[in-house]
Amino acid sequence: ALIETGALDEAEKQAFDLRQKFPDSGRSPQSFHLLGLAFHKAAKAVEKTDPASWKIHLEKAAKYFAYYLEHKSQPTAEDFQTIGIWFHQLEDWANAEKFLESALEMFKVQYDALPKKSPARKELEGKMEGLSVMLSELLLKQGKFAEAAKFFEGLLVPDPGAQQRL
Repeated sequence: ALIETGALDEAEKQAFDLRQKFPDSGRSPQSFHLLGLAFHKAAKAVEKTDPASWKIHLEKAAKYFAYYLEHKSQPTAEDFQTIGIWFHQLEDWANAEKFLESALEMFKVQYDALPKKSPARKELEGKMEGLSVMLSELLLKQGKFAEAAKFFEGLLVPDPGAQQRL
């Protein structure tokens, strides 16, 4: 209820109190998930007008969403992609790399499990390409040139089946 009214400081306090009193409760991670989403919404609301508040809110969003993912039984590729993008926006390259690589690997598993002519495969190709570009960029920013080159090679090597489809 506090999150819905925008009382994020009080909701944050209550989430920590809940985690401290009931560390094994399944509700604690869910509270931090909702808190992370609420802080992200607050960050978006001030992104253009108050960069300092935007950064504070987005840092909290990423921190709480990361806690949620650590305690979620089966995080999704989209979960990892979301938080990876948030860390990328914060220029936290190491965390962005970690989460985006996890997302990419999970998308690859999904891709490989789909039939060759599935429309969902094309959608996943786009997601994987976008993540590869983002990962190569942040690897370059960290000075990891050899690792970044692997992503560029994957993007630049033509699809061997492309000629057959034409």
